[in-house]
Amino acid sequence: MSRKASSREDVEIRWFTDDKFDGTRIDKNRCIYKNKDGTETITGFGQITRDANGKPFVERRCKTVQALNINDILRRVKETGGVVVVLPP
Repeated sequence: MSRKASSREDVEIRWFTDDKFDGTRIDKNRCIYKNKDGTETITGFGQITRDANGKPFVERRCKTVQALNINDILRRVKETGGVVVVLPP
């Protein structure tokens, strides 16, 4: 069962990378859903907040991490006594 949007508004998305402000983006005409507890959410970003002027915004936070190396993973599995099974495509 799909929910019905309580309103459609432009939502500002504020991007943070490693807790440093990275910029903003405006998503036009997004569906805003009102929950029973009074909070508002949008699909894909979660709970929204409203600024002093009543404009909705969402903060999106990311962390940079080290890329996974398959050779390191396989070595770790073998060191711990695990078995690597290769399945056909």
